[in-house]
Amino acid sequence: MYFFYGRPSYKYNKKEDTSELWELPTCFIFDTIGQKAPRRTIPFDSGAYIDKRYPSYLQSIPITEFECDQQDAPQRIISAVFGSLDSYIRGQPKSETALKSEFQLGPLDPEVLAIRKLADDDTPTDFDDRRMAIEIHLNESVDFSITPPSAVILPTAYLKEPKIRTALESWGAEPLNYDTYSLSMDLYYGIIFDKFIQYCKYKEFIS
Repeated sequence: MYFFYGRPSYKYNKKEDTSELWELPTCFIFDTIGQKAPRRTIPFDSGAYIDKRYPSYLQSIPITEFECDQQDAPQRIISAVFGSLDSYIRGQPKSETALKSEFQLGPLDPEVLAIRKLADDDTPTDFDDRRMAIEIHLNESVDFSITPPSAVILPTAYLKEPKIRTALESWGAEPLNYDTYSLSMDLYYGIIFDKFIQYCKYKEFIS
């Protein structure tokens, strides 16, 4: 099982312009996953790397060079590349000059410099904002009855289903619902991101 850290980044690509109700995205937000130790942490969407969608400046480096197994790897990555959780969530990395100066980086530090450049690359054609989404891979699944989500972003129509309402109540998860229209999937992802930002502000994770 894997999570994206601090960003609702999982996306389902489809060819049609609009989506059926059962296709609409749902986002589970965990304020914490307890003491579960990550198998590895990767500072970007690994699927795009495997599919060779990233620029050569990053794709030329083996993905194993980006993998971390420390418990606090996400915080270390955010601190080094973005400076704060607020900047990470908003997609605002440090400048290359600031990063090099702070950590005395040079040509023998391509991994860190490539991560920063990828996060700051605003002209993607084959990848999107998942380029700056930190992945956390676990060795085990997460039992929602033991480690429940703190909130769930979902279509308003789903709340009419008794099973869904019962699950939310048993988890103690806050429903963050959104209304549905004849919109493209990408627009719904934008709605979810806005709901997530508002949740983070409410919880005072960001300003």
